[in-house]
Amino acid sequence: MKKWSVFILIVLTCLFMMSGCSSVANSKKTDAEYVLRLGHLQTETHPYHKGALKFKELVEKK
Repeated sequence: MKKWSVFILIVLTCLFMMSGCSSVANSKKTDAEYVLRLGHLQTETHPYHKGALKFKELVEKK
């Protein structure tokens, strides 16, 4: 009985994981606009801030 329970659990887990990978979910085209906000505690001369500005520039370019 224990073997069947484990087998059923594995099958259900696989089906659950595969349901998220359907091509129907990936084929939907949306023109949704996303807003990304980045906050940090560094100064404006810190490399982290400069990298964030570069990231912003690249995102706006794409």
